[in-house]
Amino acid sequence: MHPGRSGDFQSRSLSEVKSSLRCGFTTGAAASAAGVAAYLRSRRGEIPAVVELCFPDGRRRAIATNWRGGAEFAVVKDGGDDPDVTDKALILAKYLPVSAAALGPHDYLLEIGRAHLILRGGDGVGLCRRPGLDCAENHWAINPGPRKMLAANLARIGFGETPEWGLLTITVPEGGRLAQRTLNPRLGIVGGISILGTSGIVYPYSHKAYVKTIMVLVRALALAGGERLVLTTGGRTLRAAAERLPELDESCFVRIGDFIYDSLRAAQAQGLTQVVIACMPGKLCKYAAAYHNTHAANVDQTLAPLVEAFLAVGGDAATAAKLAACPAVRQALELIPAARLEACLGRLVERALGVLRDWFPTLHLRLLLFDFEGRLLLDRGSS
Repeated sequence: MHPGRSGDFQSRSLSEVKSSLRCGFTTGAAASAAGVAAYLRSRRGEIPAVVELCFPDGRRRAIATNWRGGAEFAVVKDGGDDPDVTDKALILAKYLPVSAAALGPHDYLLEIGRAHLILRGGDGVGLCRRPGLDCAENHWAINPGPRKMLAANLARIGFGETPEWGLLTITVPEGGRLAQRTLNPRLGIVGGISILGTSGIVYPYSHKAYVKTIMVLVRALALAGGERLVLTTGGRTLRAAAERLPELDESCFVRIGDFIYDSLRAAQAQGLTQVVIACMPGKLCKYAAAYHNTHAANVDQTLAPLVEAFLAVGGDAATAAKLAACPAVRQALELIPAARLEACLGRLVERALGVLRDWFPTLHLRLLLFDFEGRLLLDRGSS
């Protein structure tokens, strides 16, 4: 089965190794569940204790909701085992019928069938104040994945069948405090947390358990006679790599998160010498900086390799100084002139491949670099 068409691939792989850790759901899934419940209350008078959501992988999962009065519901975000800072945070959604005049300058307008939904961030939801993030500048930090998930699930229960305008406000009472423990202040997201989630699912993130899972999957591929291993940093890179490499079975693809060193070590230990790495520019910069574990809790986002690559391909000192001052790679890439971008990224890829080859000289490495939307930027090396 082609992994690009199998959204539950990684969740199946995790279950196959019988991990004892429990998955959770993202802030985006929590907001979607609360939003669906709020709409059901407003339009049908229902007070659902549980909402069944359709997730991006096509599966349906139940999330408990709590009625707060009126058309407002709360969901307690459950991060599963080894949760992040938003675990047990209260995510609230309130629905109101409105007119088009209610649309504010920071709001999103979702067109769902024949209806329009104004999506707004309330207290504790961040506001993007810089360009280059997943959310547009001066808009609420509600990422595209949660917006799509919310729209799809509202459509499932009838929103959009008739013309109407609604306002859904997402609030996180503790969001302002929680945001101080995230990267949001550095990224230019002010006032609260981001509503996140590509898959809607939070996978257990214990270092030991995650690496053990990777090792089991790599060993299984080797025992099955597989010759090429594809290490992907997340769901988007997995899907993009699968589209790029349609000849490979889904068992060849392993999602590694931040554990690049441990994953390559597992490949070497199992005698798999042909390895493809699929990543985005942020991870690439950390590979070039020789970080074994790229998680933000362990290392800061370093832009030094990107700045050095830019200067090496003839970039000017003034722009280099601006790159060095950027809070994240995404913003920095927007400052690089288009005429130098490919050469700069190419230099960065070669530096990263050099680091990885120094670690594991016996591996034949190929690196697929994708942009933040999953489009291929560069394909270098050989596997």
